[in-house]
Amino acid sequence: MTESSRERVAEMKKSADRYEGRGDRLQRSDPERAQYCYSWASRLNSYLAGKESTDTTYRMKQKRRIDEKAERVRRRQELFGGEKR
Repeated sequence: MTESSRERVAEMKKSADRYEGRGDRLQRSDPERAQYCYSWASRLNSYLAGKESTDTTYRMKQKRRIDEKAERVRRRQELFGGEKR
């Protein structure tokens, strides 16, 4: 996630926190708009949840790659006494 999108998400969360609890009033006064707001918030939450899980998966794969490379380097140093082929 880029810095600007993080800021945008933080801003949206702040805005959502400010309006939390007002949903019931909005539901009574304008049900159609309330439905739109709820569906939009639901999409945002699912996007954020998916984004977090893919970020975590990516970090795990990256760590595994780094660990595997470190293991190959260590083995090569053991076999060849530190000299490169």
